[in-house]
Amino acid sequence: MSTATATLPAPTMEIVLDQGAHKHLRFRRMATDWEVHLFPGGFLVRRFAGCDFVFVTGAEDIIASMAFTEGDPVYWADKLTAGTARSWDYGAFTEWLLDEAHHELDLDYEEIDELLRGADLSTERRAREVVADDFQGLAFPDSTIDLYYSLDSRFLLSLHAARQGLALYAAQS
Repeated sequence: MSTATATLPAPTMEIVLDQGAHKHLRFRRMATDWEVHLFPGGFLVRRFAGCDFVFVTGAEDIIASMAFTEGDPVYWADKLTAGTARSWDYGAFTEWLLDEAHHELDLDYEEIDELLRGADLSTERRAREVVADDFQGLAFPDSTIDLYYSLDSRFLLSLHAARQGLALYAAQS
């Protein structure tokens, strides 16, 4: 545990609703607020920064399921039914493109830099367009596309907040 994490105050919890499998829990730590809404077989995490994530597992006890999985992001990303767990990693894609264009198309780095100067690689769709338009002869890496996505930071923060909140609720129940 880092020193910064160890010095953060514990979150406060307000139980808005507690009716068996249906719970509405509100949390606050310093200036950060979030809610966890539990329902049979799933839960919603709402952070007040415009991030909502809905997870459906079918588990009878979501709190025990969260504790058992230790909030594993890969497990919970698979259970996500609303929200985005992954985001396009244009930095990783740009590295691939530089390397491939240099080796496969025999372009020098100055030529590649010139082609990329105005290129928009911010999404997979735009990256596909850039490769098709500006790097003809280079095949888009469909077979390794997952390498150019990473777990979204908002997803990870929301999942961490849910795990923390559910652990706090379990400890006080």
